[in-house]
Amino acid sequence: DVVQAGNYGKYLGYYRVQLKKGKVISSEYKLLKIEDGKSEDIPMKKKADEYINNPAFNKVIAEIPNAAKGNIYLATVMANAYLNECHADLAIQNEGGVRIHELPAGPVTIKKVYELDPFDNSLLIVEMTPDDIKYLIEQSIKMQGDYDLAPAGFTYKIIRNEKGELSDIELDFMKTMPNKSGKFRIAINSYVFFAYLKDRSFTSTETGLYSTQVLINYIRDTRLAEPVKVLIPEESKGKY
Repeated sequence: DVVQAGNYGKYLGYYRVQLKKGKVISSEYKLLKIEDGKSEDIPMKKKADEYINNPAFNKVIAEIPNAAKGNIYLATVMANAYLNECHADLAIQNEGGVRIHELPAGPVTIKKVYELDPFDNSLLIVEMTPDDIKYLIEQSIKMQGDYDLAPAGFTYKIIRNEKGELSDIELDFMKTMPNKSGKFRIAINSYVFFAYLKDRSFTSTETGLYSTQVLINYIRDTRLAEPVKVLIPEESKGKY
């Protein structure tokens, strides 16, 4: 089973499984709301601080000349990192996976990159037709309300009718061409694959790469010297 406790630490996932002779005979899953104002677990905090204050996290990987601001902009940086290192045709990153709003100009530490992307999701290659990509974007709109997926290598536009309902999604692959099967090799993180594409059967290939390390490599190698081009509206109206 795949379980999910939402985001932003609002809930704790509780999963109870009953076994008999090695087989599951019943299961129960529920979300437990984390209440504000509860006292800290001191031993747990001490253990967490050991990781947070690890000297290795303070290593500077690059000096960036300009601040990188905004969730969609930072998601676009991540998508470009995936595109570059996975050698894919296209790439996407969900805005919800961006957990800070700015990388300030100046030194960037490993710790700062983990604040931006604390998940270190595995990166996958999925072969998708244009209709498949539209379906993926439709699922993101259903889940998040608006533009959520930041693309690299292509752009898209959400078209709504007079009632504000989704009527179409326009795709522009620019100069990128599909393979002989009419499919593009698209790099996505494992969260997007399992959360957004769970209702359809898509085959994915593990790259052996992980999102945070790929982002560290990209920032180290490029220093973000050239601004990335955001290919969708930067001020989205989604949940983030």
